[in-house]
Amino acid sequence: MTKDVRKAARQNREAAETQLDTLAKSMQQDGETFEKAYLRALDTDMGKALMQTRDDAQELERGGITSMDVAEAHKNLMEN
Repeated sequence: MTKDVRKAARQNREAAETQLDTLAKSMQQDGETFEKAYLRALDTDMGKALMQTRDDAQELERGGITSMDVAEAHKNLMEN
């Protein structure tokens, strides 16, 4: 994997983390801790999508297996 791909993956991971923080802050209610709001944010469709994006970007950084790799392998198995 090239250095440019890893750099782009890191930037995508950081962007997803920032968006998750922003989502949690927007959902945070008076007197509620950020952590509790963050957990609620993770239960939303947007939170789940951002977490998947973050996880995939992290795997790309490490040269690991992403959800896209798993989906492609599953598709190939179903075709055979």
